[in-house]
Amino acid sequence: MDLDYIPTNLPCTCNRKNKVTGINQPRIVDKKGFHICNACNSDACPTMIHDAVQNVFAQAFKNAGCHVVNKPNVEVIDGKLLIPDHLVLGNGTKNGQGLMIDYRHTDSGQTNPLDFSEHMLKSDTEKTGKYNSAVSRSGHRFMPIILDKFGNVLQKTRDMLFQMFIRKVSNDRHDITETETDFIAIKKTNFWLERASAAMAKTKAMCIINRSTKLIAIQHEKKHGKGSKNSSAYFHNRIEIEQESDILIADYSFDVI
Repeated sequence: MDLDYIPTNLPCTCNRKNKVTGINQPRIVDKKGFHICNACNSDACPTMIHDAVQNVFAQAFKNAGCHVVNKPNVEVIDGKLLIPDHLVLGNGTKNGQGLMIDYRHTDSGQTNPLDFSEHMLKSDTEKTGKYNSAVSRSGHRFMPIILDKFGNVLQKTRDMLFQMFIRKVSNDRHDITETETDFIAIKKTNFWLERASAAMAKTKAMCIINRSTKLIAIQHEKKHGKGSKNSSAYFHNRIEIEQESDILIADYSFDVI
């Protein structure tokens, strides 16, 4: 769905190079906010969204009885270091082997709008190719976690969390049946995946609003100059006035004729 408050043909100020020519090329912000959330390298919006997802999964792993190490180093053959997002220890795998995780949020519609898993599988393959060999040599397992724009994950991510919670519940509770254990593990898995999806959506909304408002202000100043009635300062003041009016209307503080 298009976002009405993003103007048509709004230019972005980020520096993106053409993959073929290597020359910086201007970018236009699409009205769905995909550029801001996935490609824009100004204001760190993609990184903020990534970190929001990463933090929720860290909490999920801890809830499953794991110890989480942030930004572990893995050395590749040529001596360079790779830095995945998390090393999950303890209950991460059935045999106690460490599990290294790297996250990516992606726009599933880039490959096939009718099949969200196609672009996710592409990202999964890219992550695995980058990290798997080095992580295996370090004695750990590697697992990429990919979220699409709707918060969907691949089935293997869901299965991984489910098995973690099965082991956690089984270790903590010896007085319940296997069916009850499965029920608790399913509820916990769904809860944390929904929370990760909500965190991603909330951060995306914040990034789209903040970044597009900043870009609109830049265009106002280019067109009207600083300090004029139509400058960014005036624009921000109008937003505050409109927000205050909306609050008053919502609270029935005055009558609207």
